[in-house]
Amino acid sequence: MSFLLAIFLSYYIFIPMDGSQFDHLRAYGVVYNSLRAGVKAEWILNYRGGSFILEDTKIVRELLSITGVSYELMPEEEVVDLKERSKNENFEFVILENAPKIAVYAPPYYEPWDDPVIMLLEYAQIPYERIYDEEVLSGRLKDFDWVHLHHEDFTGQF
Repeated sequence: MSFLLAIFLSYYIFIPMDGSQFDHLRAYGVVYNSLRAGVKAEWILNYRGGSFILEDTKIVRELLSITGVSYELMPEEEVVDLKERSKNENFEFVILENAPKIAVYAPPYYEPWDDPVIMLLEYAQIPYERIYDEEVLSGRLKDFDWVHLHHEDFTGQF
């Protein structure tokens, strides 16, 4: 009987972002690329480090396998219970609807290691486009949801 019940239970992918996570940065990439593929996702703010819940799909499983990101299978009833608990505890579910189109404002001669955000995006496998003055002046800012300004070293140490 329990075998038959297991067949009909639906599960979600739970990506913890607390100390149990093997690779926090790549976890963000898994969520981002899952959203790009049309997978439904939720971010649980203030719960286990800001964890994520995603639909259990083939693409999500492949991304997790490729990146080595830690995850747990969470039964639907546990997700429902967690949402109920969030009404009385200090955490909140945020529905993630789409992956933002990202640009990094940086000179064309900058190397990826010149900016920690570029390094993070590369490592997490989150796509972005590098733009600079020419793209800004030609009106390309409207093409992006998020534009990151590259970091400058103002310490004089480098």
